[in-house]
Amino acid sequence: MRTDEEIKFRLSSEDKELIAWAAENEGTTITQFVRAPAIERARALRAESEFRQYSMIPAGFFDELQAALTAPVEPVAALAAAANRLRSRTDLDLE
Repeated sequence: MRTDEEIKFRLSSEDKELIAWAAENEGTTITQFVRAPAIERARALRAESEFRQYSMIPAGFFDELQAALTAPVEPVAALAAAANRLRSRTDLDLE
């Protein structure tokens, strides 16, 4: 990937010295030391944002949905009767 764009930011001389020390101890450049975690965080935030865009529902609705999906199943008489009628007309085993 081409890296011809720049981002400049200001920091204290103490922070710059600390970052330079850390980069040297990691065996990397200051640019690589600062760039890698920034890109990683940006990608994580984008992924989280995209996830929320498609999966956010109000908490109350989610709780009701979860309760409905985990509640014990109650037989519905009309559906049971329809299944019995279908079963009597075919040789399907619906159970």
